Amino acid sequence: MVLLEEMKKTMRELTSKRLSAMVVALAASAALAGCSGSKGDTGAQGSQGPAGAPGSSGSGTTATVSRLYARIKAVSVPNATTTGGSPTVTYQLFTDAAMTQAAPCAGGTGGYAAFTPNFTIAKLVADPVDAKATVWKSYLNKQINTPPVTVATIEGSHDTVAGTLKDNGDGTCSYTYAADLSKKVSPSATVGVTEAYEPTAVTRFGMQNNPSEPSATQPAFDGFVDVVPATGAIQAADPRQIVSDAACNACHQQIAHHGAKRLSVGYCVTCHNASTPDPDPTSVNSTSLDLAAMIHKIHQGKNLPSVSGKSFTTNALAGGATAQTLVVNGTDYSAVGFPQDTGNCTVCHAVTSGTAAGYWKSEISIANCTSCHDRTSFDATPPAGYLAHAPVADGSCAFCHGPNSALDVAKVHALAAPGPAQQQAKFTILGVTQTAPGQFPVVQFSVTDPTNGGANEDLATDARWKAGANSRLFVTIAWTTKAGDWNNAGAGKAGQPLTIGVVNNGAFAPATVNGQPNPGTTVKNADGTYTVTSTTAIPANAVGSGAALIEGHPGSAAASTANFNNPRFAVTNATQFFPVTDATAVPRRDVVDVAKCDKCHGLLSLHGNNRTDDINSCVICHNVAGTDVSRRSGATMVGGKSTLDNKAEQSIQLAVMVHAIHSGAHLPYTPGIVVYGFGGSTNDFRDVSLPEGNSIGKCGICHTDAAPIPHPPVGLAEDVTVGNANGTDQTVYYRVSKTAAVCSSCHANGTAFAHMVLNGAYDSTPASPAVAGANYNVLSYDLDPNLAVPAKSVETCSVCHGPGAIADTAVLHGK
Repeated sequence: MVLLEEMKKTMRELTSKRLSAMVVALAASAALAGCSGSKGDTGAQGSQGPAGAPGSSGSGTTATVSRLYARIKAVSVPNATTTGGSPTVTYQLFTDAAMTQAAPCAGGTGGYAAFTPNFTIAKLVADPVDAKATVWKSYLNKQINTPPVTVATIEGSHDTVAGTLKDNGDGTCSYTYAADLSKKVSPSATVGVTEAYEPTAVTRFGMQNNPSEPSATQPAFDGFVDVVPATGAIQAADPRQIVSDAACNACHQQIAHHGAKRLSVGYCVTCHNASTPDPDPTSVNSTSLDLAAMIHKIHQGKNLPSVSGKSFTTNALAGGATAQTLVVNGTDYSAVGFPQDTGNCTVCHAVTSGTAAGYWKSEISIANCTSCHDRTSFDATPPAGYLAHAPVADGSCAFCHGPNSALDVAKVHALAAPGPAQQQAKFTILGVTQTAPGQFPVVQFSVTDPTNGGANEDLATDARWKAGANSRLFVTIAWTTKAGDWNNAGAGKAGQPLTIGVVNNGAFAPATVNGQPNPGTTVKNADGTYTVTSTTAIPANAVGSGAALIEGHPGSAAASTANFNNPRFAVTNATQFFPVTDATAVPRRDVVDVAKCDKCHGLLSLHGNNRTDDINSCVICHNVAGTDVSRRSGATMVGGKSTLDNKAEQSIQLAVMVHAIHSGAHLPYTPGIVVYGFGGSTNDFRDVSLPEGNSIGKCGICHTDAAPIPHPPVGLAEDVTVGNANGTDQTVYYRVSKTAAVCSSCHANGTAFAHMVLNGAYDSTPASPAVAGANYNVLSYDLDPNLAVPAKSVETCSVCHGPGAIADTAVLHGK
């Protein structure tokens, strides 16, 4: 492999350099020894030197962060009740979000450089499409491009203040705009007031710092205030809040755009008006920079009908239209994928109070709808490749799609991931017995209906459990032969647990599953609960504790709008640990909080809604011994390797896989990951990246452990299988040492490999001579033993990267 050869080369170079350095050092020390004797005794302390020049008086605030917080305290407009004039705003800056710790408002002291704030002004006007709604309209606009396009803009530019900035000496600063609201001009290449002054309109005055690059000395900040100029009354609440910063930051950590200098939705809307077109001539499928239209399009990304070539309800666009790209204001968003169903409107629209809180479901427009449904036409004669919608007057959409209407958007779209109380079933494990080595496990469980007072569900007769392929329930049993991590040795597949079918394809207690005998029996108890007995024994060499899992889903014969248009109803899995050789059950360590996953994913439900919202159910299969070797099939597998990633198999250990998925491909450092799934499906995650404002290095977005680098007693108990996966004999697996396997899922170039090997990373080669000639070159992080690396070494990663160490991962990864 290319990366393997790169690693070999790097190792040779590093080894050569180290030897050369040692020779030079030895020669130098020999030369010094030859011309000098002993160092002699330490001399007496010298006299005190002269006093240095006095330092500056300093400030109570020191520049240590690249983000401040702005509060606009007052606004005055000359001739406010009549013609208006050049407004003056008074503001303060703070170092904390609670706005209790003041910062220099103009910079230039306390370690800060002089700030260069820029300003906006927008008024709230009636929506020209819907008189019941309002929209923001910028007073400040200019023309760009040829032919000219008029766009909303800011007053000022990079490192430049356009108006008059004054430090008032009391912790506040005042800014007087260069723009004069009384002097409306026609749009031109110069920033100007192009809208008529309205003294009674709610007016938003916004500000941001605009350095070329935010830094600790030139931090980003923004802020805004809403005022009725004629009265000077500052509005207590946002008069048009539809989306909150908190909703954005749940995934983005901190929204930060246009050079990481615009940090709040309330400030964004002062320029991203409904009347602002997309001016970039290279843009594709984008005509408006209105915030609603633009954000809808970007978050649909690769799922837009224009990009995917498919509508949301059919397999292909009408007329055989071909897929295109999505380029907004010059940036390509074609690969963006929303991490949950895009019909879950309340992920973003979570505002529950205020005049505009319900606009998204009551004040509906063609522009907003077609920002997602972008191959639906309202023309009498639709263009080729568009789905036809009956011609309607814009602004009348609520007649069919408004609250309580026939096609209410709040019903057609799935508005929220169902919590346990709203799910169609609840799984509860009541007990697990007969779990010692050689015994046949017995699992008792119940399935109840949270929406019907917790009544028992009948898995043999209830319609939800008889919906063919949309109804499935399995009991899964996991164990280990090395305490600490499941490896399921002896269960029959590479690292995979024992799975017993209770309901399969709508059939209760099937005799066979996927053409093989069902390895267990199911009976319904008199009290409505169920008992499953395994016909496969716990292996004689199993140790520690094991786990039982209830996974699957009820369903319906057709899609349901109450369930993301999915006929499979996601149900939170149930997991219970049981003792094998332990005196009492020992739970597996928790290093990830599924609630953190759900901040982006809504309800983490995968594998056809079978595995839902329970990390313990994930690690049972995605363990140290698991690879996708049994799934790799189809046209992309040629000569035993995939044409996609040139591998024979890929580790699916959860840490390895999830890190690689979320990091995506960033060559030459990280190749990304391709995983084969059920039915030979190919899941190419190389185009994945975390939402803007986040990064794979921010360990705390997923981890609960304050020190994510594996260190005793936290971390994998076994090395990670990367090749020659075998369901019955784990001694022939080809493995990579624990920490190297996880770290190299992101740090995957030759230099990183060499660093790991020099610090104890190793390969575990198969011990069986019968497979000595097998192909082990299967992973990009293959730590080749041909580099004279010991077959078994000791990883020393935590010496430098452990908690409190010189290169503590929790610190270096930006936690």
